[in-house]
Amino acid sequence: MDRRQANEALGRVAEPYMSATNRANVRGCVGGRNLGRFNWFEDRGPRANEVGIVAQSAGWRVYSTDERAYEQYEEVYGDEEEALADFLKKVRATNRYFARRAERLQGEVTP
Repeated sequence: MDRRQANEALGRVAEPYMSATNRANVRGCVGGRNLGRFNWFEDRGPRANEVGIVAQSAGWRVYSTDERAYEQYEEVYGDEEEALADFLKKVRATNRYFARRAERLQGEVTP
């Protein structure tokens, strides 16, 4: 039984983008939801508070950075599909965190 069949047996339905995790679908998800704070296969150093995916000779590297652009997380995948799924999950989480942080900070400001 593969992962999709196991999820269906448990009553879980995968999001449409997960049915075929490829660069076009992931890029469409990120662009379609106006998500930011990411490095999409760019040949540059990491920036503060971003998630990145880069191709390397050993595979695909997914990383995330802190406010000083120091890499807090790094994983190298041999399979591009797994790397893209992890990248998308981390981009969404990072954007959720900063959206909630902005709301919280806005609520602390007194008029």
